[in-house]
Amino acid sequence: MKTAKPFRFLWVMVLATSLLLASCGPAATTAAPTAIPTEVAPTEAAPTEAVEPTAAAEPVQLVYWSMWNETEPQGDVIKQAVTDFEAANPNVTVKIQWNGRGTRKLVVPALESGEKIDLFDTDQAWIIGHTAKFLLPLDKYLDEPAVGETSRTVRDTLNQNLVGLSISDGKLLNIPYQPYAVMFFYNKDHFDKAGITKVPETWDEFLAANAALKKAGFAPITTDVDSYLDIILGYYVERAKGCDFFMKTLTDKTGELWRDPAYLQMAQDIKGLNDQGYIAKGTSGNLYPAGQQQVALGEVTMYLNGSWLPTEVKDTAGPDFKWGAFSFPSVTNGVNPITDVMMGSQGMAVVNTSAHPDQAFEFIKYLVSKDTQTAMTTHANVPAIHVDVPWAGPIADAGVAVKGSTKAIGWACNLYDAGDVVSNVVLPQFQDLFANKITPEKYIDNMATKSAAFWAGQK
Repeated sequence: MKTAKPFRFLWVMVLATSLLLASCGPAATTAAPTAIPTEVAPTEAAPTEAVEPTAAAEPVQLVYWSMWNETEPQGDVIKQAVTDFEAANPNVTVKIQWNGRGTRKLVVPALESGEKIDLFDTDQAWIIGHTAKFLLPLDKYLDEPAVGETSRTVRDTLNQNLVGLSISDGKLLNIPYQPYAVMFFYNKDHFDKAGITKVPETWDEFLAANAALKKAGFAPITTDVDSYLDIILGYYVERAKGCDFFMKTLTDKTGELWRDPAYLQMAQDIKGLNDQGYIAKGTSGNLYPAGQQQVALGEVTMYLNGSWLPTEVKDTAGPDFKWGAFSFPSVTNGVNPITDVMMGSQGMAVVNTSAHPDQAFEFIKYLVSKDTQTAMTTHANVPAIHVDVPWAGPIADAGVAVKGSTKAIGWACNLYDAGDVVSNVVLPQFQDLFANKITPEKYIDNMATKSAAFWAGQK
């Protein structure tokens, strides 16, 4: 099951987060977590001094709506964090409602009706896009002591590129606690057999790697066209011109910005992948999860996807599959480097009507603590937000790239912020280009004329 939900082909996914303001009761005192799931042994968590629990003035119950199912590995880790938090704060309890991915359908009506919810979690951008008016800004809490750390604040322990994606109108509206990154995930055995000793960083190196794979008898690239074409388009345009220019193009009422040479170059490069046979046969007909299963079966080498991919296909790939990952390459005449990484996170928000925002944030501190984040990587096999916890196993390479990143890019270069033009024009035309149904020149002409017609029809 996906830990960070990707956008489907005609989907619009918007992300968001939020947290807490003043409390009517005193704040709970930070203490180090006492344990993690029994099958998990944190490998790098430093020993911490015991801290005497401090009780709230009167019993407090925090209501937390979770996007996870109780039986998922993430559920195991969260339950242990609750146990640790309650042990350190004996007059505070956390009542979890396990909604699974249905939280997105449930939380807005519940908030509008005034139902008691102190915290909830889902994609950080979705939180901002759909629930911002219900959220408590959390900025002031970042400088509180981190759980289990003797001299660091919460701010010090979090990946700041990801924290930035939780800010809207200058306010921090949620705390990211389980991140993801979009990379080319690949079969290391295929690279070894093809004699590829270095992951590609430029488009020319990427083409050379594809050529070596094909020569060695491997189909280089696949995807699922109903799910992940958007990130191919978004990543290329980000490298070539940047997300701001992309948004100007998407919302250009004349459509003429699509005639910028960078878009023609992109279209020609996509056609080149097809013409050279680097896109696996049949990819244009792949519907999720067909393409990623091809990678897991060893039939195709590379797939641009999220860091949840190895977990999603682990039953097919098996324990001996050697996963690698590398950032989308830079492109000819492009403006942005490979250290710009498309990434995001599940976030935890505090509702602005919560009577106990201080205690709610105290619980969040346990979720982002080093012990809990270590458990997330080793037990749940998902990335960590804590800067000292390396991403483990099949996502280790992706973690290295994220740690070295200089900028976080929104999903598909924030493509969906442009609205219905995406599903009506942008993605259908890119699908035709990717399937080699239209020439690069025809693609550009279609994008210019059809975009103009779309905007002309809007009231």
